[in-house]
Amino acid sequence: MRIAMLLHKSVEFDSRVRREASALAAAGHEVVVLELAPVPAGSATLDGFARRSVLPSPAMRRRLPFHLYRIAFLAQFVRALVGVRPDVVHAHDAAMLLPGIAGARLTKAQLVYDSHELATSVPYRERAWAWFVAAIERLVVPRCTAVITVSDGIAARLQERYGLRSTPTVVRNVTALKPGGEGGLRRALGNGPDYPMSNKQAATQSRVTVSGCSGRSTSWGWPIA
Repeated sequence: MRIAMLLHKSVEFDSRVRREASALAAAGHEVVVLELAPVPAGSATLDGFARRSVLPSPAMRRRLPFHLYRIAFLAQFVRALVGVRPDVVHAHDAAMLLPGIAGARLTKAQLVYDSHELATSVPYRERAWAWFVAAIERLVVPRCTAVITVSDGIAARLQERYGLRSTPTVVRNVTALKPGGEGGLRRALGNGPDYPMSNKQAATQSRVTVSGCSGRSTSWGWPIA
């Protein structure tokens, strides 16, 4: 199966997209990530999947007003999708839904929406952009073949908000660590691989962050990290 992922930034440092793409490639699928970022020379493949930049030219970015530039990069995504002719279009986050559904309709591909966060609860700087995100989700999400997200809570909200027949599939953000490892944090605390650890999770992000460790233990024996 040929899968095209749409991403509004570089995949290099997006661990969620990178892991999904590499897992699908390892399963035998042909995966290409279309990025709204430059792809350096010699970096056209990564972890078993292909990368392709759809970034408009610097001249276009300089000359066009910001809103027209958004239309330009939308057109670039759609053009790239027509060239790839995928079986599945995998849109990462709400910003990729519009090029995702346009490209999927033109290529007769299935559309998958991967909601990395609850987009309608993000405090956008522009009220018009917040309205647009809510409108595009309401228009496109019910038309997706499948919806993926990062937590049970967001899955329930998406199903309720858009009247989805089934609950979105939860694919959690987890670290790519091998079982039984003894990394730096465990070593610093003097803990073995079987000792339970608890991490602080940023309220508006899905990735796990470690903001420091006091070395103290809670009443149930879990160190505060």
